[in-house]
Amino acid sequence: MGLALLLWSVVGAPAWAQAQAWHVALTVSSGEASRELVLGQHPEATPAVDGRLGELVEVELPPLPPLGSLDARFVGPQLGNGVAVDLRPLDAGRTDTLTIAIQAVSDVPTVVRWDAAAMAARTALARLTDLYWGLLGVEVDMRATGELTVADARIDRLRLVVRSATPTSVDSGGVQDGTWGEVKTAR
Repeated sequence: MGLALLLWSVVGAPAWAQAQAWHVALTVSSGEASRELVLGQHPEATPAVDGRLGELVEVELPPLPPLGSLDARFVGPQLGNGVAVDLRPLDAGRTDTLTIAIQAVSDVPTVVRWDAAAMAARTALARLTDLYWGLLGVEVDMRATGELTVADARIDRLRLVVRSATPTSVDSGGVQDGTWGEVKTAR
């Protein structure tokens, strides 16, 4: 056991045990307008605004547009005016709570869409709720469904709780194929 840990610290963990950067896009739309948001994890990310991380750029957005114009952004104490890309530190099994601020088009429902299969592949938990943990009737498992409609314009913030998937370790008789959470039995 000690030799395995020493090898991991010297040469790195095997590919199946290493966490990988990931991201998933969300599309927020109201009426004809839409806005794309991206969440995920990256090895160089911090909880604050980081700039360029791989192919994604995490930058503080300008102040909100005039009322009646759609806007959606991740907001938080370290995010200034908010960001469209919110990448968090890479940590397999890490749980983050993100807040999405929405300024909807007047009297038009807001629809949030994402790829549920991609979310399920990259996360162990992904739940989108109102700020009161679903008390206002807004609650969805993002791993099971790919859309949420918010009809009440007074709901201007959503809470997204996400826990990244962790690679599954080899169990007795199992061989890891390099994908997240899938163990194939060697025959």
